[in-house]
Amino acid sequence: MKLQNKLMSALLSVVLLTGSVGATTVLTDVTAVAATATTKLAAPKGIKATKTSDSITLSWNAVNGADSYKVYKYNSSTKKYVKYKSVKTTKCTVTGLKANTTYKFKICAVVDGKNQTSSKAISAKTNSN
Repeated sequence: MKLQNKLMSALLSVVLLTGSVGATTVLTDVTAVAATATTKLAAPKGIKATKTSDSITLSWNAVNGADSYKVYKYNSSTKKYVKYKSVKTTKCTVTGLKANTTYKFKICAVVDGKNQTSSKAISAKTNSN
C-alpha cells in the first residue's frame, strides 16, 4: 500500500506540473503498476526430490510470473531455513550432504528481486552408501 501511495503522489505531482493533458493515461499506467507490485505469486508446487548418497536434486512446477527461485535448506542448529541458492530454472541440486540423512527444504518464487510465498516444506533422505 505504501508503494501505491507513493505512485499516486508522483502522479499528482505530474498532473500539477503538466496540467491535465494525458493525466488519464498516466493514472491508468500508475494504477496498473501499483496493482502488479502488490500481486503475490503462487507458492511453488509439485516439488520432487531425486536422491543420491551425497546430493538431492529438487525440481518443481514453474510459477507464472516468477523471475527466479530461492531454495532454502533447514538448519537444525538454528532451527531456521537458510538460503542455499538462487536459480533461474525449476531445478536445483543440493550437494555436500551426508548419506542416509533427512533434509528439509522450501522453495520460494521471486519477482523483481522480492521473495513471494514459499512452498510447503519438503523432506528428503539421502541414499545410504
